[in-house]
Amino acid sequence: MTAIEQLDGRPGLTANQWKLVVTAAFGTMFELWDQYLIAFVLAFVIRPWGLSFGITAFILLASGIGSIFGGLVWGYVADRWGRKSTFAVTFVVFSLCSLALAFTPEGNWIWLVVFRMLLGFGTGGFFVPIALVQETVPAALRGRAIGIVSATTSAGLLLGALCGAFVVPAIGWRLTFVVGALPAFYAALVWFTIAESPRWAALNGKVELARKSLAWVLGRPVTDVDLQRLTAGVQAPPSYRELLRYPRSIVTGVVVNLAHVTGYYGLVLWSPTLIAQVQGVGPAAAAQIMIGFTGCGIVARLIMSVLSDRFGRKVTGGTGTLLAAAFLLVAGFTAQGQLLPAGFFWLPLLIGFIGADSSQMVLGLYTSEIWPSKVRGVGSGLCFAASGVGKITGPLGLGLIAGSANIILPQATRNAAIPAFAYLAFWFAIVSAAFFFLGIETRGRTLEQIEAQLDGAAPATRIAAAK
Repeated sequence: MTAIEQLDGRPGLTANQWKLVVTAAFGTMFELWDQYLIAFVLAFVIRPWGLSFGITAFILLASGIGSIFGGLVWGYVADRWGRKSTFAVTFVVFSLCSLALAFTPEGNWIWLVVFRMLLGFGTGGFFVPIALVQETVPAALRGRAIGIVSATTSAGLLLGALCGAFVVPAIGWRLTFVVGALPAFYAALVWFTIAESPRWAALNGKVELARKSLAWVLGRPVTDVDLQRLTAGVQAPPSYRELLRYPRSIVTGVVVNLAHVTGYYGLVLWSPTLIAQVQGVGPAAAAQIMIGFTGCGIVARLIMSVLSDRFGRKVTGGTGTLLAAAFLLVAGFTAQGQLLPAGFFWLPLLIGFIGADSSQMVLGLYTSEIWPSKVRGVGSGLCFAASGVGKITGPLGLGLIAGSANIILPQATRNAAIPAFAYLAFWFAIVSAAFFFLGIETRGRTLEQIEAQLDGAAPATRIAAAK
């Protein structure tokens, strides 16, 4: 049995694989924290600076625009120079941008837009640690490993909320952005404590690095990995043109990411205000209800990670988004007292939110799995760029349907609930159909077996290791 086969056939994770999963989990949490921090800081500067709704919306959307370009660039970098190094560099980029935000000249919203866009560019490499984990854990446990990473990312939003509630009032918004720059030190932890993807190293002719990485992952001495049995073909530099060889992956990846994020981002923007209106509670109580929703979503992501390894990505992803589509429609009618009394609005909304949030875990897992290792970075980057577009189309579509004067940050109204939730349900239904009818199943299969199916050939033999 080769070392790669030993890696994929293990019934559990080694200590170093756990270290990698935990490192990736906290890394993605910090990325989301810095990305959401601006939403809570803005509340302290909008009135003193006299910012209009349009300018505020532009500041908020700037990071989404940056993430589109970040996805495309960091995907190339990850395939060209490695997963671990790219993971570490993205931390430095978005952390320095957070530091730059601390020096924003008073009232200069353009400064905020520019560095928010650059910060979004840095967090556009969000998918890189996911790819690193996938290429390093056993095939049968990929879902559960990514589930842990995905569930932890939700804590980034909670960290942002805690900063808005306690840190900003205590030390001011400028020093809060300085705190947001602290993850730069996490880059050193990434660089010195985890190994590079052995698959990436082998595919790029870095045989010695591949041997050391395999030994680290398996918790074995380097001498136990026979260098003579590890062969690698040096790949050509990564190219987005190479993706054209995988049209099914392009269509599936772009459709599910664009459609899911359009629905999910709109749902997150729309829900708090409607909860307050329909349930007759204040904004603070509505926020607390949403925190409860988020907690349920974290649990649902962990459960879905186990189910995705048990029943497959297509079934779990398709069922989760179908659940979201169906119950968001019910929520829309319930908001106006139809189907169910308006007082029960929270119930179908919660079920729909759980379906949307849990299927997002499958989305992150599946997006990276449907590409061969040689183009996993650029392929995942293209899909993540599509999700950045969804962050724009979600609120824009809601704004047009609601007839809002501000189509970037639409004001949720009870009268517009049915068409608005129908719009969101439409996007989740598209994701469900894509999972069921477009995608390939990847559950329990090694990355080499998936690549063989995509290439229509025998599994690649470039990555082989000693018995």
